[in-house]
Amino acid sequence: MDAIYQQAYLTVIALVSENVDSGIAGISRSMQNTEQATLDLFAGKLFATYVEDAREHFGLLPWDQRAWTLQEFVLSRRCLIFSDYHVSMKCQEEYFHDVLPVDVNVDRTPTKLNEDNWWENVFSLNLAGDVWDFKTFDGLISIYSGRQHRYQYDILRACQGILNHITQRTGVNVTLGLPVQDLHRALLWKAHNAVCLERRAWLIEGRGSLKSFPSWTWAGWRGRIECDYWVSDMADYADQDLSDGLRILNRKGKKSVE
Repeated sequence: MDAIYQQAYLTVIALVSENVDSGIAGISRSMQNTEQATLDLFAGKLFATYVEDAREHFGLLPWDQRAWTLQEFVLSRRCLIFSDYHVSMKCQEEYFHDVLPVDVNVDRTPTKLNEDNWWENVFSLNLAGDVWDFKTFDGLISIYSGRQHRYQYDILRACQGILNHITQRTGVNVTLGLPVQDLHRALLWKAHNAVCLERRAWLIEGRGSLKSFPSWTWAGWRGRIECDYWVSDMADYADQDLSDGLRILNRKGKKSVE
């Protein structure tokens, strides 16, 4: 999926569509109108148009609940985004709103996608760097793990494109959802605030038995996870490559869940 979205010229995102038959606001159905505030003056009427912050409802809409859709926003070069009230567009550098003029001057100030403060939505994710950043990985998994899957065995498949992209950019390998070269920190994940985790398992067709991922990876649990803030800032206690140890764990984990 990483290759598909990265090579696509444009990706269309329907934020409020419940299913494939919902249509796109402004195309197959009407957009919601926002009432204009007016003020009677001596010289006439003054009209004010409220411009909704495009980021305000991110994390709360139907699109935000689906695990598979996170890849299209993070990996696409350009996204055309439809909500019930506006149309916006984002590229890897800027964000544009349909009611705001576009400044095309060379010395203009670009509209920033990311803020210094943390946003609990996809706008906080920036995977353009070539250097491994655990804080970015933590934010990605925290947001992704809070989304929904129709089939529980898709938990890693639905984010594999993003994980492939991280490996290609940083050289850090990811196994069972955890970075091999930073495993000592990645294993310190916990349940997100006010979330009660439960084991992720699915029925093996034709065998009548359950299968799951190992309990030491976040992929083996249902519910949003995160790492404490200090984990991102802690010193790297292990300098050696832990890939051999992880392969041993994989073999043991595989035997315990089949």
